Amino acid sequence: MFRKKPLAQAIAIALAGPLTVYAANDPVCIGSFPEQTEEIPDVTPPTVKLITDKMLQLKAGESLLVSVDHTTDGDEPSFFSCVDTGQLVAEADDFSQLKYTAPPYIKETQIIRWGVQISDNLGYVGGDSLLLQLLKGTAATEEGNYSADGHAQDEYGNPLVGVLLEIEGKTVVTDENGYYQIEGLEEGTYTLVASKEGYQFTPITFTVDADNPEVTLPALTAINIYEPRIVIAKDKGDKEILIMNASGEILNRISTKGFHHKEIDLATGDFNGDGSDYIVVSAKDDVALYTFDGQLINTFSIKKHKEKESDVAVGDINGDGEPEIVLAAKKGHDGSVIIYAKDGTLLDTVKLFDKKKEISIAVGDMDGDGVDEIIIGSLKTNEVIIDEVTFTAFGTTTETRNGSVRKPAKPDNGGKKTDKGNGDKKVTICHVPPGNPNAVITLTISENALPAHLEHGDTLKECNTGKAGKGKKYGANVAAGDLSGNGKDEIVVAMASKGSIIEIYTGDLQLLAAFDAFEDKKGKKGKNGVIVTTGDLNNDGKAEIIASEVKGTEIRFFDIEGHQIGDGFHIDEGKLVSLAFGKEVVDVEPVSDDSDSSTDDDSATDDSSTDDDNATDDSSTDDDSATDDSSTDDDNATDDSSTDDDNATDGSPKDDGNTTDDSPKDDGNATDDSSKGDGNTTDDSPKDDGNATDDS
Repeated sequence: MFRKKPLAQAIAIALAGPLTVYAANDPVCIGSFPEQTEEIPDVTPPTVKLITDKMLQLKAGESLLVSVDHTTDGDEPSFFSCVDTGQLVAEADDFSQLKYTAPPYIKETQIIRWGVQISDNLGYVGGDSLLLQLLKGTAATEEGNYSADGHAQDEYGNPLVGVLLEIEGKTVVTDENGYYQIEGLEEGTYTLVASKEGYQFTPITFTVDADNPEVTLPALTAINIYEPRIVIAKDKGDKEILIMNASGEILNRISTKGFHHKEIDLATGDFNGDGSDYIVVSAKDDVALYTFDGQLINTFSIKKHKEKESDVAVGDINGDGEPEIVLAAKKGHDGSVIIYAKDGTLLDTVKLFDKKKEISIAVGDMDGDGVDEIIIGSLKTNEVIIDEVTFTAFGTTTETRNGSVRKPAKPDNGGKKTDKGNGDKKVTICHVPPGNPNAVITLTISENALPAHLEHGDTLKECNTGKAGKGKKYGANVAAGDLSGNGKDEIVVAMASKGSIIEIYTGDLQLLAAFDAFEDKKGKKGKNGVIVTTGDLNNDGKAEIIASEVKGTEIRFFDIEGHQIGDGFHIDEGKLVSLAFGKEVVDVEPVSDDSDSSTDDDSATDDSSTDDDNATDDSSTDDDSATDDSSTDDDNATDDSSTDDDNATDGSPKDDGNTTDDSPKDDGNATDDSSKGDGNTTDDSPKDDGNATDDS
């Protein structure tokens, strides 16, 4: 027993015996036990003894102090002590006294073993142990000794971070794995209430007592109360905007009589913080804001500021925590971007690009700081501008068209024009992304920034990529969204004409993917240009790309690698000229849970349902949905699927019956060629929350 042994074997020897002991938890150990490589001869093996004059019978929470007597030839012995359950503390630095404390709750009377070992650090070990009887019961303390733990997840089993859990004055928040633990509970029955923006949870009722001191609760499974909304403007037919879900089901129609649909552009944004977006419509001389049920919120004229026929985007440009409306005239402008509040107040004017350049616009948070950057794309070249850096897409320095701008100061200049310093001399470089030398890209930068770029390996010339199509100008439609789920938006650049290539870039302009969005099964490539936006369609925290050909009739969805998701859907009424993505809050009433320690994952009331279709009232499965799982309401894909009084007059609200639970806006920031993705549907298969039209 006293020969040198590996640590695990030595512990097993010291604690060995014929008695079968009860271990309520993982063993608790203190001390250290270094191993020796060689034994030293002529050494007396060490001994150790646990000594106490107390009863070896403990109630819950009681403590026992023992002395550790030992003999050894070594000058610096090491000690190691383990017990099956409870708490161990070395009361003296030399391990001469140890204190054991029984658990605060003991489910049943049990016998445990407490062992101690000594190593003389000369190659030999010794050990001793005590048997302790722990009596069933609970310690009497000011704070309870019971606890509960569990996990929070979405409908698809993904962990939910930051869920707030409340129980009789105690609050905890789930960690990155969705885990939570609530301690210090007294004996009794409790109801756990969970909350997180955008989700609905069913409360859990449970009981803790001496027989159930540590309760692991069923998973808190959330019902997503945000529904994705795809907003479409057509080129002909009735003057209206279509509100659709991700299956292509028409949920509502908003009349836009008086708007010129050839120049109409769409965006969305949550302007009052309730989680639902407003639809922002820019057409010719005016801007209008609507809820998804067709209620007109505001209109204002943009004619005097020369933004007629403007591209529109929505985002927090000045860092004040509120979304702004960003407009840039597609042509006939002075190169400025105009920023408005939702009530039409002019906040700022920023010159970002050359005069007479035809552009598209997007906004996105490229660096994850909570403030959106403006991205400009040229419709006649392939240039893209962001933060005064110009790069080119589609394999040539003359082919990209996106432009981005500085972040304007907070709106305190009364609408006067400011300048971003366009007097700086510009130079063209070949940029080599760190860690990805094969993804070189040509950039146009300020001459002041050149030394830093050269120091990192960039060269003062255009990149020779050898890509086909050099010199061909497609124009660039732009969008932005967090496709990777890392809290930073990616830039999506789509050919505006003559092709259907989409390229995806990081905020520091590394090319992540390039693919043909509308190549058919026979290999024939699209040639009409692409309108693009982004939105989280499967509720995984990552935005998807939502695309249509210019004046096309088909919507397709893609992931960050360019893989098509599902089959998309077709529009049977006219051709698409503008596209935006938003989200709408759906009213879901929580279902009370009267049973102990259980949740109801599938609860939904009213007209709403989860993707597993467990809804009541009006919802039915949809066999025409474009995604994997069908959403409800199967007759809303054509003109017949509109509401019974669908076409509201110019600015007048539509009948509430034609929408989802009367919920208003949504908080995704989508624009015509640009949007930020934050949508909220199910995995490739959006849920139908019962937001069908009167026909459903």
